[in-house]
Amino acid sequence: MKELKNIVSYITRYSAVAQPLIDFQDDRKLETKLYNMLATGEVDTDEDAALALYGHNKLSSSYRMLKSRFKKKLYNHLYFLSFPEDQIGSIHKVRYTCYAKLTEVKALLTLSEYKPALKILEYLLQLTTENGLIDLQVTVLEEMKAACVDLNYFDEYKTLDAQLQMAYYVQGLERQANAIFERTRFLLKKSTIERASNVEAIPTAIEELEKLWQKSQSSLVYSYLHKIRIIYLEQLGNYVAIATAVQQAEELLARGEFNKHWYSERYNSYILVYALLQCRRYEEGLKLAEERLELLQRDSYNWFAYMENYFLLALHSRKYSMAAKLLQDVMSNGYFSKIAPVSIERWELYRRFYTLVAGQAAKEAGLDAPFVSDLAILSRDKSGFNLAILILDVLSVLPQADLEQQAERVRKYRVKYLKGEKAERPRLFLRLLQVALQEQEARAARERGEKLLGQLEAAPLPGDAFTEVEIVPYEHLWEHLLSVLQKQEK
Repeated sequence: MKELKNIVSYITRYSAVAQPLIDFQDDRKLETKLYNMLATGEVDTDEDAALALYGHNKLSSSYRMLKSRFKKKLYNHLYFLSFPEDQIGSIHKVRYTCYAKLTEVKALLTLSEYKPALKILEYLLQLTTENGLIDLQVTVLEEMKAACVDLNYFDEYKTLDAQLQMAYYVQGLERQANAIFERTRFLLKKSTIERASNVEAIPTAIEELEKLWQKSQSSLVYSYLHKIRIIYLEQLGNYVAIATAVQQAEELLARGEFNKHWYSERYNSYILVYALLQCRRYEEGLKLAEERLELLQRDSYNWFAYMENYFLLALHSRKYSMAAKLLQDVMSNGYFSKIAPVSIERWELYRRFYTLVAGQAAKEAGLDAPFVSDLAILSRDKSGFNLAILILDVLSVLPQADLEQQAERVRKYRVKYLKGEKAERPRLFLRLLQVALQEQEARAARERGEKLLGQLEAAPLPGDAFTEVEIVPYEHLWEHLLSVLQKQEK
């Protein structure tokens, strides 16, 4: 009880005059009213809030003071969140708990309350050890050593020092792994052409990470290794091997060779869905995508990324009603406007392709609205999404456009940007497109393009490093193009 009395006295002595948290029960307080209005979506702007609270929409000094005080208290609540593991990830939840407890420790140590601080640190040492959080384990051990010095616990100090030296060693290996991981990811965030040339550096990074994992047996290092291995296979287009890599990771996890908290079911589900899309195992992919969707929160970037693959599975399998529902779900999500501009452009591009091939289904779903973006960001990547934009642009203006002029435009793009073995599929499709534009008649185009179509169907998918995913399979676009020419003749 003496320990509790001491803490109460500290809180009484050092607490601010204003209460640090919002009282959710007292609806008479302006802070509570403002919180409830924001939670229910009753107000969107400062003017709305001022009108509801004060009866006018002027941003008076009273309102500004209220907002400032409210913001501080709101941030204080961040110390008392409870994250569900199935949504936020257990390793992140443990980290949050550790940092919150370390704040308590720092307060106690500042007040020279070493024994209660040491009790919390012992709990944190167990928590960080069980969850493979080496960086936080180092912090905990350092604080424990310092407390033992002040308490003259010599034997405990020696034991902790030995543990700390080992933790320092593993932490050093983790930092090396992190540097390799981040450097490799940056190489692959560049344009399609640059990614293709950087792929050759990935096997070296994988080899280095494998050595670091063998030395450290760190779950964090293994997570870096697993992710880079998956990324490498994606770049090569070896999607069957991706499924194998995920299965191997699950086997290691079952044998307890790395900590379960470092295995992200959401991440690996995303990867599997994407691999099934690229392997053209559409039914299997759609089933998995539906089953695993509940793993992701609708207000996360991961949800939108996952939905891209889900939507493309529906589009590739020509399930246009399903694709429409998925597209509507994404664009009606309140967080859609908050994702990265390049992601918004991708969804706009997907919508345009859907409108192109779905026909009446797009109109019935209300997805044929005027375009709202010029796709300025995607246009910069000449062998990536810019290729999709070119194809969409040409197909969208048929049959009114000058077909000979469009054919020359396609030829120039193909010759300038689509070079090398890995660009075979897009190059073959542009040749088919050029044939159709030159012939301007469906039957002649079909006959002249028969050999090219056979080559296209036989050409393997090149992998992410060399081209972006086909939004609509080129074979489907060829059929659409012939259909447009046939209607034009009638």
